[in-house]
Amino acid sequence: MLRSFFNAVTGMDASRFWIDVTSDNLANVNTVGFKANRPLFQDVISSVTIGLNVVTGTLKSTTYGAGVIVDSTQKIWAIGNFKQTGINTDLSIQGRGLFILKDPITGATFYTRDGQFRLSRDGYMVTSGGLYLQGFRLNDKGEVVGTGLENIYVQQQLPPSATGQISYLQPTNLNADALIPTASFDPNDTTSYNYKYSITIYDTLGNSYQADVYFKKDSANAWRVFVLSDYDGDGNLENLISDSYRAGFETTGGNTYNYQLLVFDSVTGKIDQSQTQASNSAAFNTATIGNKNYFFLQLFDSANPPSDVTGAPQTLDTASGGQLGDTVEGLTTTRGMIFSIGDEPVSDTENVI
Repeated sequence: MLRSFFNAVTGMDASRFWIDVTSDNLANVNTVGFKANRPLFQDVISSVTIGLNVVTGTLKSTTYGAGVIVDSTQKIWAIGNFKQTGINTDLSIQGRGLFILKDPITGATFYTRDGQFRLSRDGYMVTSGGLYLQGFRLNDKGEVVGTGLENIYVQQQLPPSATGQISYLQPTNLNADALIPTASFDPNDTTSYNYKYSITIYDTLGNSYQADVYFKKDSANAWRVFVLSDYDGDGNLENLISDSYRAGFETTGGNTYNYQLLVFDSVTGKIDQSQTQASNSAAFNTATIGNKNYFFLQLFDSANPPSDVTGAPQTLDTASGGQLGDTVEGLTTTRGMIFSIGDEPVSDTENVI
């Protein structure tokens, strides 16, 4: 083959390789954690001739190449764009670094920039292929304990803790120019309050209920807060602010609604704790968390507190055949409203349920 043709062919082959690498980069533009590659090429020297110019006394050389060859590819570690996915187990790395993974079967170690993890059935952070994310164990103070990597475990549930308080993010949309309602507070009358928000509360059995928080403007920078819920399911809204912690109450249609007074500092806009009502100031406690301001509503200890059943125990006396042999608190065997609790099956068809 003529050298000139060979040189051209190497150029075409190098161009093909460049297109292959570039197309692979484009194909993975939406692949999480992917890092682009760039091709590296080198010139091929075919011949070098060096001679001496006897007239001038200088060296002269003749150099020509034999085309181009592919040297290698180089990984580009530039940081990509971060975006919110709405999935708590999705992770990303700022700067250089890799996630460490471990194969649970072979024990082999792998590295990746792909932070798309999920929780396994046992609560461990894993990849879609089942590789376990590795990390160091931390204590309650955030300090690293131990020296070895281990599978990262995420506790998905925390034990419930009964409380008589509701932490509520300080409202940021209470309009200071809102009109003061003239009507007495009535949850069924939207003109008797300014704003209403709903939250979910739970009783000691884990049952959920809706609690409604009403804000009624009292005066400049002051709001009355009512908290009501139909936690017993009788169709009537009950006060969740106990009498001992209320700042006051309003009566409408024979119903009494307790409220707490929420006062904002006219300069800082934060909750003013210097309340005149002793019960109200004890109920409202603010805590600065970052730039957020919370207030706590002191409620009844529980919407459905635990209870004990008192009274003398009753004994069921069964005759042979599993039928009820006596009455228990006025219950008889008429038309079979009692289950058989004997060792024998029920034989009286009149008493079968």
